[in-house]
Amino acid sequence: MKGFEGLAELAVPIFWLGLALVFRRLRRNTVGKAERDQFRSRLPPWVTGLELLNVVVILAGLSLAAFSVLFRLHATFHGSTPATGLTIMLIGVACAIGLMPPAMILANLLSWVIPPLRMANELANAGLPTTSFTGANKGLLVASAILAPLCILQAALGVVEPWAH
Repeated sequence: MKGFEGLAELAVPIFWLGLALVFRRLRRNTVGKAERDQFRSRLPPWVTGLELLNVVVILAGLSLAAFSVLFRLHATFHGSTPATGLTIMLIGVACAIGLMPPAMILANLLSWVIPPLRMANELANAGLPTTSFTGANKGLLVASAILAPLCILQAALGVVEPWAH
């Protein structure tokens, strides 16, 4: 089974990379692409940096919490048997990818409630009808709706770890 695990450990990130490339290609062909680019170019660097930091910190916190809960659940199924590398990969990647849209929504909310960030975003957004706080969050909710089932299945597979028996 070691050969299977090694191949599967490689297949998991390749699958998600492929999905990300497809999503990126689809996103480039949308109506608001030029306006999103213009919006990003109008944002001051300090806003971009602070918003990225917000996403990273929120994502790390959510992912660590979910990872911890899922490994406790894994322990209820498997007792003291240590998790395999494949299990760690499945659960870790599922947590990080599945929680990215919710982390971005929370970071957007944080940007909305902090007045200087909100003003900078509103100034950058002025005159761009296809970019908005609401539109961005709706897009992230759609991404969540697509990613959540895939990530839940992947995490469940890691928790159950059927190849370990």
